[in-house]
Amino acid sequence: MRIVINGAGIAGSALAFWLRRLGHEVLLVEHAPRLREGGFVVNLWGIGYDAVERMGLLPKLLALQHVGSELRMVDRHGRTRGGYPASVLLKLAKGRMASLARSDIAATLYSALDDQVETLFGDSIRALHDEGASVRVEFERALAREADLVIGADGLHSRVRQLAFGPQSQFEYPLGAHVASWEVSGYRPREEGIYVAYTAPGRYIARCPLRDDRTLFFVLVRNEYLGGAIPENHEGRVAALAGAMTGTGWESDAILGSLALTDTVYFDSISQIRMDSWLKGRVALIGDAASCPPSSALNRASD
Repeated sequence: MRIVINGAGIAGSALAFWLRRLGHEVLLVEHAPRLREGGFVVNLWGIGYDAVERMGLLPKLLALQHVGSELRMVDRHGRTRGGYPASVLLKLAKGRMASLARSDIAATLYSALDDQVETLFGDSIRALHDEGASVRVEFERALAREADLVIGADGLHSRVRQLAFGPQSQFEYPLGAHVASWEVSGYRPREEGIYVAYTAPGRYIARCPLRDDRTLFFVLVRNEYLGGAIPENHEGRVAALAGAMTGTGWESDAILGSLALTDTVYFDSISQIRMDSWLKGRVALIGDAASCPPSSALNRASD
């Protein structure tokens, strides 16, 4: 079959891998001009760990993992108030777990396509015309194509879901909070291998050391602290975060100050997607586009 997949993240690249192996002709479409970088660190385990092992990609991913020793919870003065060693999670997973940046997982999956899957970067699906025997797919830039199947692997704000199933408001259930993340180089203090987090009423802020002296920051804020609608531009998002987090304690002010060192901040609502069906005619959804759960929403920082 001729299959178009919108979204070259983890779900889209993994699906393209298997469909191409089964002999189908796959076109992968990605709105970003290149593979996305950064993103939150997630634990790969269970079915996901088994899947990448079956794909033959486990050694590559293990070489990219972030080896952590501890998750530490602190109070507003930086004093340790809780936490656990990373070995606890590793033991529960029977040693089959790796902590990885979402972008590293997606890039490894994409590289496994070995240039056998055509990819359109910097483009997106503009319109779908399901004609029964095929789907006519119109793009923002490329010429239209005929496909036997179209797959939306394009996340919480799925264009394919909107075109084929209806507006996002029909399926999105906001959970009353927003999440933000960003990376900078050279932040201090820094404890190698230790994820440090602080919680204030309605707010959560954490830092995680990455390779090459980079630090990833993660912020969760309940909507009532954000003061209304979230601006679309970078400056407005930084201002909203500052208004919600300044003066909350621990290193919050210093971490907010690090926003001046980056122009790339992920900022989005935490929501669920609930649908009765993920298939309509010759159009289907997978991943967050189909069933974004809260845990996935918290880890969407690379989308």
